[in-house]
Amino acid sequence: MLATDPQVRRLRHPDAQGMAAGIAAARSGRDPKTARTYRRLGRLPREVRMPHSWRTPPDPFADVWAGVVARLALPPGLEAWTLFRPLPRDHPGRFPDGPRRTFRRRVQTWRATHGPAKDVFFARVHTPGRWCASDVTHRTDLRVTIAGRPFEHLLDHFVRTYSNWEAGTVGFAASFETRADGWPNAVAERGGVPAAPRTDRLTAAIPPGTTGAAFPPRYQALLAHDGLDGQAIPAGHGNENGDVEPRHRRFTPALDPQLMLRGCRDVASRDAGQAYRRDVFGQWNANRGTKTSEERAPCDRGPRTGSRRRGGSRPGWTRGVRSTSAGTRSPCPAG
Repeated sequence: MLATDPQVRRLRHPDAQGMAAGIAAARSGRDPKTARTYRRLGRLPREVRMPHSWRTPPDPFADVWAGVVARLALPPGLEAWTLFRPLPRDHPGRFPDGPRRTFRRRVQTWRATHGPAKDVFFARVHTPGRWCASDVTHRTDLRVTIAGRPFEHLLDHFVRTYSNWEAGTVGFAASFETRADGWPNAVAERGGVPAAPRTDRLTAAIPPGTTGAAFPPRYQALLAHDGLDGQAIPAGHGNENGDVEPRHRRFTPALDPQLMLRGCRDVASRDAGQAYRRDVFGQWNANRGTKTSEERAPCDRGPRTGSRRRGGSRPGWTRGVRSTSAGTRSPCPAG
């Protein structure tokens, strides 16, 4: 049995005290010949060990690997176990379950050295008050109704990337009007203006056929109102809007149980539905207090933005169900 680094280190302590070689070897738990060898070398075992780069047992997949490589060229979603399963059938008695781990390691090595290149992602460093992200998402999966009629709507979802503080405004189209209502509402609700809002390829922000990230005049005016430097993600790179996209996926699983506990999915009006969502967002944001506080000072450049509604109108919201307070039937609790 080879000596280990801790054993050789223990051997050096008695040597430094002038102890006899045999006694030093016995105290370190090594044979005297081994002790004399490492005393002569003056190095630790890991410093003299030769790298083991050769195969000790024969390769069990040597004569079938060419066929495996042909299958590896198929779609990359195939797992190593899926590629291994035909081998016992095609070669009875040769491939028990034992070599499966060896096969999986060989597949991993081949994909790392010969497989398709993988995308490299660099984590963004978030600073307080710097970034926010917005995206419009469909929310018909919640099956909310107004006076018993389906409430088909979208949500303009707003997230501050440092604290994950979030808000949302109901809309009916992925349009400029929805963004022009949702962004001011979110900023006014929290207070303070993030310096760099980021959006996906919303048609109102990036017209179809545009290759760069040039905003149309009215979207530029929306940003210029607060002196902001807006950004749009490249086409086909939804991961670059990665702070708001995961919140979309978590929104329905988080809100759906609360609607179940509420006992009903019907609301009295659109404003009541928006108020209910605001309360839910408030509960989630309450757990983000520390980072939210850190964001407050850098964002205190305003807000000059408030709700841009004039006379209570919401321009551009042309479809959906509206109900008046008079005669509205709602078996659910108010809001």
